[in-house]
Amino acid sequence: MSTESRIPTGKELVTSIPLFNFMSDIEEADLGAGMKLHRLPNQSDDMLRASISTFLGEHRPPSVLMPDFGITTVASAGGRPVTGVAIVGEAQLFVTALRLHKAGDVMATLAVESLTGTLRLEFERGEDDPKWYTPTATFNRELLPQRNVLTYTLLASELPQVLRLRDHLRQLGLGSQQGALSTPLRRLDRSYMRETGEDMVIDLTIALESSLLRGVRDELRYRLAMRGAALLAPEKTAGETAAFLLATYEVRSLIVHEGLDLSEGSILKILGRLDPPIDFRDLPQRVQDIVRQILKSYVDRLVHGASINDVNAQLDRQITDSLTSAAYNATTE
Repeated sequence: MSTESRIPTGKELVTSIPLFNFMSDIEEADLGAGMKLHRLPNQSDDMLRASISTFLGEHRPPSVLMPDFGITTVASAGGRPVTGVAIVGEAQLFVTALRLHKAGDVMATLAVESLTGTLRLEFERGEDDPKWYTPTATFNRELLPQRNVLTYTLLASELPQVLRLRDHLRQLGLGSQQGALSTPLRRLDRSYMRETGEDMVIDLTIALESSLLRGVRDELRYRLAMRGAALLAPEKTAGETAAFLLATYEVRSLIVHEGLDLSEGSILKILGRLDPPIDFRDLPQRVQDIVRQILKSYVDRLVHGASINDVNAQLDRQITDSLTSAAYNATTE
C-alpha cells in the first residue's frame, strides 16, 4: 500500500474517520492540522454513511451504533502529497487525548477516502472499484470490541482542554518510538479494544509498569502503589490510591501467572478487602480511570521539561519526606 497520493487537478480528496461510541453538542469545530470535528450527514444515501453501514454489516458488535460524528480532512490538487500515516496519526492523537480527558469508549476504527464520488482502499493507487478499509496495525487502527461499551460525551466547553492535551501529546512525540510515554499510552489505547476485563487489566497494568516502574527491578508492587499514590496526591487520598494499586497489581499477577478470571474466589477476596469493596465487573473501568489520571499527570509534568525518571525521582523524595514526617510526628505525640 502506498502512503502518499497526489490529487488530480480540479479534484479534492476527502478523508473521513467516523468516531464510534461518541456524542457531542458540537456541530462543527476546527481541530487544527487541517482537520475538523463535525456531525455526520444523516441522509441514508450519503456515501460516507453507506461505507460505514457496509463496514458495520461485516464487523458490527451488538453494542455499537451508527456513528453521528467524525473527523474529516480535505486536500486539494496542487498541494503537497497527501500522507496517509500523517492523517491517521493526527486523528489518533486526538482520540488518545479524548481518552485521557475522561471515561468513554470512543473508537476510531475506519477511514474512508472520497475522490470524485469513488470510495477506494485508502491511498492505494490503481483501484477504481469501491473497497472498505480494514483496520491494520500499520495505521494504528482499532477493532471494535464485542463487549458492552460506555458512550463518550464531549461538551463544546471541554474541547479546548482536549486540544491542549492533544498538543501536549504531539510535543512529547507520542507518534514516534522515542516518545517518553508512547508505551504506556499505547497500552491505554489497546485496553479500549480488548474483549475481556482480564485483558484490559493486563494492558492497563503494563501502562502503569512502563511509567511508574521505569528502570525499577525490585519491590515492584510496593513502589508502584507508593509512587502512584504520591503522583495523585492531594487530589486523591494517598492511602486509598495505594491500596487500590496494590490490589490491582495482585489481581494482575493472578491473571497472568495462574490464569484466573476476575470472577474467581482468590480475586474476589482481594477486591473484597478494599474499602469500599469493588465488584469484579467494575474493576476494569476503575483501573482504566486511575491509569488515565496517572498518565495525564505524567503528561502535565513532562511537557514542562521533566523526564519520566525525573518525575519518579521526585515522587521517591516525596514519599521519603512523608514517611520521615510521619515517623517524627509519631515520636512527638
